[in-house]
Amino acid sequence: MRLPLFLCSFLVLASFYAQEEMYQALSLDLFLTKDANAVVRLDAMKIEVVSDHSMVYEVKQVVTCLE
Repeated sequence: MRLPLFLCSFLVLASFYAQEEMYQALSLDLFLTKDANAVVRLDAMKIEVVSDHSMVYEVKQVVTCLE
């Protein structure tokens, strides 16, 4: 009985910290959101050359949709 109660409590508390502070829509400046449908928060690209014939290409993008 205690384990399900503990798991439910843990999940409820963990849900409060699910969204990172730096990507909350409320933290956007009003100047950026005026007449905008979306705001690009992060656009990062990493290219790693492994050998002459292969490479690793990683892209990370964070976009906040306002509508």
